[in-house]
Amino acid sequence: MFPIGSFGGWHLAEAYSGDDVGRLLRELRPLSAKMVEEGQRIAKQTRHCPPRLFHYTDTNALMGMVENKEIWATNASYLNDEQELVWGTKVFCEALDAAKAKNDREVDLLGRMKSAADLSKSGLSFYIASFSEEADDLTQWRGYGAGQGPVCIGFDSSHLYLAFEGYDLISVVYDRKEQDAIANSIVSMVLDFYRVYESGDNPAIVDHLIPHCVQAFRNMSGYAALRFKSAHWRSEREWRLVVASDGLEEDDNSISFRAGKYGIVPFIKVKPPKYNPVIGVGIDGIIAGPTPHRELTVQALFFYMRRKHLMIRNNIKASTVTMR
Repeated sequence: MFPIGSFGGWHLAEAYSGDDVGRLLRELRPLSAKMVEEGQRIAKQTRHCPPRLFHYTDTNALMGMVENKEIWATNASYLNDEQELVWGTKVFCEALDAAKAKNDREVDLLGRMKSAADLSKSGLSFYIASFSEEADDLTQWRGYGAGQGPVCIGFDSSHLYLAFEGYDLISVVYDRKEQDAIANSIVSMVLDFYRVYESGDNPAIVDHLIPHCVQAFRNMSGYAALRFKSAHWRSEREWRLVVASDGLEEDDNSISFRAGKYGIVPFIKVKPPKYNPVIGVGIDGIIAGPTPHRELTVQALFFYMRRKHLMIRNNIKASTVTMR
């Protein structure tokens, strides 16, 4: 949380008149950008990444990754957990309900922040590529590898970071106390910022300040909410590569579509900003899923990867899981 001094060192509400709105806005922009940067740092602060991460999918997606040098990130609204966006919204709404407003203007601010906390209505598009710390996991084969030719793709985490430098690779938070701590920090940060600049005698300043704070809150809370999941999903030990944009519309050519378990699923193809042929997209192993012909799949995968000059022979193997 920022101390008051970080926003200028004095109570600006006493120094601005109605003619100073333009000057206020010019000063607000860099300071609110600093607040958003700090808030996103809190939102994205993650634990140490393990050496390897795993992605459960099918051979069609694997071939797309290898041949097109890309990773597929699914629209967050279409992930397997139907409460995916609802849970994070709930955590932030409860933090906002617990916040203490000092006057009617702060009641208005908190109400607008609550509306902005709803990711499904935020106007931002979030696309996620999901990874797990768990390899060859029965639960995840059932949930994510039930398509034709299921595979668990292993990634070298350090190569994944290098390949997709500039994108956020963050761990999912399942502990409710940790979720509440993050949400409360962001809410308090915005309130503290507002109180430094709010003027009881100058409604013109407040009219500009509240939307400014709401937008800053939206930019911070969105990333945090995407990290929050119910403890029921803890066994997945999930990590996420997140792509956020307010410029991806339904008719945008950058959006692709694939068949999913419950219908059509929108996704985007994320290419490494600076492709390195040595590390590719970070793939360092493949596990052929629990099917009756998994050994044949291993052989075919070896031939395929050799054809693509990706020699990971020792890391292509069959799942040891038995599914009925």
